[in-house]
Amino acid sequence: MKIAYIDVVGGLSGDMLIGALIDAGLDHNLLEIELKKVISQGWDINVNKCFRDTVNASNVTFNIDQPDQIFTFEDFYKIIFNASIENSIKSKIVGVFKLLENAEKKVHSDDREDFHLHELGSLDTILDVAGFIIGLNLLEIEDVSISSIPISNGQIINSHGAMPSNTLAATSILLDHNITFRTLKNNTIGELITPTGAAIVCCLVNNFEPIAFIPKTIGYGAGDKDIEKYTNVTGIWIGETNSKTFHGNDKIILLETNIDDSTGEIIGHVKQLLFDNGCLDVWTTPIFMKKNRPGVKFSVLVEKILEEKIVDIIMKETTTLGIRRSEIERHIAPRKIIKISTIYGDIKVKLKIIDGQMIHANPEYNDCLKISKVNNIPLREIYNLVNIEAQKLFS
Repeated sequence: MKIAYIDVVGGLSGDMLIGALIDAGLDHNLLEIELKKVISQGWDINVNKCFRDTVNASNVTFNIDQPDQIFTFEDFYKIIFNASIENSIKSKIVGVFKLLENAEKKVHSDDREDFHLHELGSLDTILDVAGFIIGLNLLEIEDVSISSIPISNGQIINSHGAMPSNTLAATSILLDHNITFRTLKNNTIGELITPTGAAIVCCLVNNFEPIAFIPKTIGYGAGDKDIEKYTNVTGIWIGETNSKTFHGNDKIILLETNIDDSTGEIIGHVKQLLFDNGCLDVWTTPIFMKKNRPGVKFSVLVEKILEEKIVDIIMKETTTLGIRRSEIERHIAPRKIIKISTIYGDIKVKLKIIDGQMIHANPEYNDCLKISKVNNIPLREIYNLVNIEAQKLFS
């Protein structure tokens, strides 16, 4: 399977992502032809090679005839609907704009009538979003993964006023999608992650875990800012995996022990304690031991880094005198965690996504249980509601 790994070296935006694809081999003339099927006139694309610190990268700009023209989200949706492109591409573009719309309304206005797009309302926004998604399709990339995201410092001034350089909309999108952040040593000031860049990766990335793949080409897209002693680029590594499943966290540890002299209450307590301390899974199996004594086989899946801690807990909390250990490998289905808004509040949902399609949605039990109790609604109805909303979001 052909994949793209996004290496957020210094920043992330729509034009940087497109620049990285072009730098990795995407024909920008072919991209322009396909983008004309979305917006037929009023713009052209410009690609320049440049350096950001010591890295040679491609900088992409869209030359727009009427740069002051402002679009609403409804305008964008109409443009996408009328575009002469595949429905699968349309749905991904719409998904990105849905994330942007929800985030902008969440952080800037609760009143739809008083809601304005400001910077995001330009033609440049839809060209960035559609351009990257069409580019992935032209390169026949089936899945996307991503590195951690850099956090900048200070504040910026835009049409909304003064705000943190990690803008409210971009941060809101990233926090809702289980993205890993990292701080910077050089206290870089300014906006490094745009809302558009954040929405694109959070909509398209199916796997936020480490992956194993064989890279074939690498490209770098340059940000507009040339910051002294800072590599303001986004990298894209294009390569192949051997199957449709990712192999992040390939090797994990299976710990097992047999216990025949503990009560059910103790077993239940230890099971919850292990989950609370980061185990991937914990389960028990009824067994018969020596002299036909009834017992329990305790099985625990844990990442290697936590093994010593978990062994210590099992030894201290149970009567066992020994724990069996084996290193195992597993296939991991691509998944992502999102928040779905319902009439009762937000609920986290884990999505299983294969070949870009949502296969299964699993609502977070604790979120559903809390809403069920507060509103006195059967738990199964909350589950049904969340599944319906998930289907609407990804249909």
